Amino acid sequence: MVGLKLVSLLAGLSVYLGEGLNYAQLGPFFPTNAEDKHGISATWVGVITAAGNIGTGIGVWLFSSVIRADNQKYFFCMGAFVSSSAQVIFGVIGGWTHQTGANYISLCLTTRLAQIH
Repeated sequence: MVGLKLVSLLAGLSVYLGEGLNYAQLGPFFPTNAEDKHGISATWVGVITAAGNIGTGIGVWLFSSVIRADNQKYFFCMGAFVSSSAQVIFGVIGGWTHQTGANYISLCLTTRLAQIH
């Protein structure tokens, strides 16, 4: 039983480490890309960047009332999958679309809010 708890702890820590590394990559490249290629102002870049943290706050509050003791691992695995999928989509969204303005902002906000973990 101790070994299983250790594996679960290490899995959780590796998810948070990978998430932190992804956010560290977001900082230097996204603002210049959004401003230069897509015409987004610095204010909207900040809103898009903060949307992930806002989604996390809402998601933790919402999902903590839904999770029962018997399906915690299911929620953890599905949350890690959805969060990592949204991070990949957010990373390549600039190459998929050549949209500017409100369309690009809505795509970015949707994927950042989907990163509820």
